[in-house]
Amino acid sequence: MNLRKMLVLTVAVLCSLNVFAETALIRTNGTLEITSAKAPILDGVLNDECWKSADKADKFSLNAGEGFPTKDTIAYISRDENKLYIAFECKEDKLDKLVQVSKEPEGDSVWMDDSVEIFIDTKHDHLTYYHFMANCIGSKGASRKIKDSFGDASVDDEFVAKWEVKTGRTADAWTIEIAIPWTTLGITPKAGDVIGLNLNRERKTVAENDCWTCTFGGFHKPDYFGQATFSGRKIYLNNATLRNAGTKEEKVKVKLTNVNESSKKETVKEMQLNLGASKEQSLDLSGLLKTAEKGINKITVSLGAGVEETFQYDNK
Repeated sequence: MNLRKMLVLTVAVLCSLNVFAETALIRTNGTLEITSAKAPILDGVLNDECWKSADKADKFSLNAGEGFPTKDTIAYISRDENKLYIAFECKEDKLDKLVQVSKEPEGDSVWMDDSVEIFIDTKHDHLTYYHFMANCIGSKGASRKIKDSFGDASVDDEFVAKWEVKTGRTADAWTIEIAIPWTTLGITPKAGDVIGLNLNRERKTVAENDCWTCTFGGFHKPDYFGQATFSGRKIYLNNATLRNAGTKEEKVKVKLTNVNESSKKETVKEMQLNLGASKEQSLDLSGLLKTAEKGINKITVSLGAGVEETFQYDNK
């Protein structure tokens, strides 16, 4: 390849990457897989084997949909026959300034500290859901909310939560491991079951409220939750990246759809990929971004069988 062709190719690649980099793709729906593994040792240290193989939630957005937080949050989800396990790694450069006012084992004001919040809609009906919150030193609170068809919520005063929390620190993050018995959630999950899920962080050293799936406002919006499945699939979809957790190459059919909010113009791109064993592949969305009409657009990445994630962005 001569120098001129190399320069043209380089500029084209950089332009494509730049279009993608400057566009805030806010996740509006996501899917996680909850696979079975050996229970972690709850000590706040994320070195257990289950976290290494677990599906992870990352690329959190600010809850109002205005962009992304200044520090990353990564969450992991796993299970065994008795409990659901969730871990958070909350990146932080002000560990000495973490807000930790709530020091009692349990309380209702935990959310006012540096904390995480978990929302679980076991029926996936966008009405009744469980709310778990814990701060950076392990104080916790939980409730069960019941919404009627008009969207009015009430608290189940008879709900008693039995769950465990352990926190830890690294050089650049505070960490937390959480175990919630299935009996507390009132379910016995089986392959094929789907639950609504959202994972959130309250950062107080800098005023940021972060969501795995954006709620465009307060956290308590079950209509905006993502979902988690118990299917035990080998192909994971996370932030427009495919991961093959299996031991052999898999053929994956992907459908990308872009819809403009104003004109309703729909652009569809389909592709068939060969994804190697234990490999990841990021999907190239830049083509859809470059050809999209001005204004609010939504991209849907679908693998079929209810496995999809969506992103909203403003094409200015």
